[in-house]
Amino acid sequence: MNITSRFTRIFTVLAAAILLPCLASAHTLWVNATDYAPNYTKKMGARSKCYIGFGHRYPVDDFMSSERVSEYALISNGAKSVITPASTIGFMETDLRFQQPGFYMISVVTKPGFVTMYQENGATQRKPVPKTGIKDVQMSKYFESYAKSLIVAGEPAGNDFQTPVGHRLEIIPLQNPHSLKGDGSSSIQLKLLFNGQPLANSTIHAMYSGYASKESYPYEVKTDQNGIATLKLTHRGPWLIKANHTLPAPKEMQEQCDDLDYTATLTFEII
Repeated sequence: MNITSRFTRIFTVLAAAILLPCLASAHTLWVNATDYAPNYTKKMGARSKCYIGFGHRYPVDDFMSSERVSEYALISNGAKSVITPASTIGFMETDLRFQQPGFYMISVVTKPGFVTMYQENGATQRKPVPKTGIKDVQMSKYFESYAKSLIVAGEPAGNDFQTPVGHRLEIIPLQNPHSLKGDGSSSIQLKLLFNGQPLANSTIHAMYSGYASKESYPYEVKTDQNGIATLKLTHRGPWLIKANHTLPAPKEMQEQCDDLDYTATLTFEII
C-alpha cells in the first residue's frame, strides 16, 4: 500500500469515527401541548391542543409522517381513546376537550423499524433496512420509540398519573408536576420501566423548554436499584424527559441487526 492510499484509508476511518455518532443519532419523538394544566369548569370543561414533536431540537424541529405512527391516543382512568388529528400533515395537531377534571396521558407510539449504516464506494450510507445481505456494515439496529405527555385538567385528586400506559420503555412521574415549583426548591422522582419492570442504573436525560442546544441535555440523572431517579426542577414551563435502553440483538435477530434500541420520552409542565 503506497503512502497516498494509506493516508486515504486512515482519513476515511477517522472521518467515520467522527461522523458515525452524529449520523447514527435517531430523531427523538415527543408530545407538545399548548396547555398542560388547563382550567376546568363544570360548564365548559377544559381544553388544550397537542402536537407531535420530532427531531433534535425541542420543542419544534421536524415533521413526523403519519404513516409511521402506530398509536396516537388519550388515556384516562385506564380508558384509551384514539386521537384523530385535524391534519395528518405537519405536526398532527389535535384539539382536545376534557369533560371531567383528571389526569390525562397522551400516548404516541411509532412503528418499529431498522436502520443500518455501511461503507460503500468510500462513503458512509444509511438505510432504514436490516443489515441482511449488506457488506461493510458499521452499525445496524432495531428500534422502538414511545412518547407520553401528562395533561392535568382542573385540580384532580389521586395519583392516576403514576399508572403505566404499557409502553415497553416508559417513564413514570411519581409526583404531580403541577404541584411542584420550578425555582430549584422542588424535585420530581421519575421511575423508569422496561417491560413493566424497574430499570436500574440507567440514565434519564432532561431538558426545559428554552434550553437552546442541539443533541444536548443540561441534566442527567441515574436510576437506583428500584428504577427511580430524582431530578431537581430549576425552571418553570414545559420539560422534556428522555430515556434510552440498548441491548445486544438476541441470537434469532443477529443476522438482521447488532442492537435493539428503545427510546421513551415524557413531557409535562412545571408552573
